Amino acid sequence: MVADRRPLTINEYIAAFQPQTQQLLEQVRWAIHEAAPDAEETISYAMPAFKLKGNLVYFASYKPYVSFYANPQRS
Repeated sequence: MVADRRPLTINEYIAAFQPQTQQLLEQVRWAIHEAAPDAEETISYAMPAFKLKGNLVYFASYKPYVSFYANPQRS
């Protein structure tokens, strides 16, 4: 990922990190897919996000950790 360009896909986002971080991000990505198979991948706020009836969750990497942000669903 170029510093002045935001990623357009989760693949682009993950590719910008070192292999060890890429592996962690992929593990989070696939855990979300398992828990919410109908959720759609997107980028929101320059972070990987999943949508299912609105934004469901986000995740991101910041040295030296990976963050996960849940977005409570409204009925």
